[in-house]
Amino acid sequence: MFFVSNKYVVKERKMKIKVCEIFKSIQGEGRLEGVPSVLVRLFGCNLNCGWCDAKYRFPLEKSFEITDSDLIDRLFSYNCKNIVITGGEPMINPQISEIVDLLKGSGFHITIETNATVIKKVDCDLISMSPKLSHSIPHNSSSQKIIEQHNKARINLEAIRFFIRDFDYQIKFVVRDRMEDFEEVKNILNQIGEYDLLKVLIMPLASSRAQLYKVQKHIVRLCVENGLRYANRLQLQIWGRNSEE
Repeated sequence: MFFVSNKYVVKERKMKIKVCEIFKSIQGEGRLEGVPSVLVRLFGCNLNCGWCDAKYRFPLEKSFEITDSDLIDRLFSYNCKNIVITGGEPMINPQISEIVDLLKGSGFHITIETNATVIKKVDCDLISMSPKLSHSIPHNSSSQKIIEQHNKARINLEAIRFFIRDFDYQIKFVVRDRMEDFEEVKNILNQIGEYDLLKVLIMPLASSRAQLYKVQKHIVRLCVENGLRYANRLQLQIWGRNSEE
């Protein structure tokens, strides 16, 4: 069975995809910063980073299912070529390859935002990796076992090397305004081996416009001192968080 949408013909696969939200904005981070994009946020993650707000903003009861045909129709309604599949962690979704194939077959440019812990072969245009540093450990956890599990899972060098080898990519590190974070970044890069330094991006850890402005000048200085590329968080600079709007 086929359906036609905006001159594209897509085979209907009868998939049901669990998502948290779909919205049109700009890409706020990385090499495509400022490009109009539709963000498709999938549900679920294999990490439990202490500073991540997605798990609080999008609990299970806030997620919803959408069929593949409805997803395509909705994406075409935005009249926007660039799609960002994010999460959570998209690579743990068992349908991710089918989802990407569906969108690519409909003419979209696909970026996947991933923590780079899970190896999946997907036909996307850009893999945007965000390996987690040691400051990402779960907050308020009294269990040393949970912390150890998180630290063991948060960096997968094999997966990072796989994505570097087989994809167009960028590597985004979220840092605090502390030298030890930069030392950790450089240590991870040394372990990775071969990579394009221009595709390594340093972003400030911030959840509001005020926090961003507070730390970015010092982080830029540390980037200059360490020969690393600073990357803004444009969405925070423009909109801040909900309480600032």
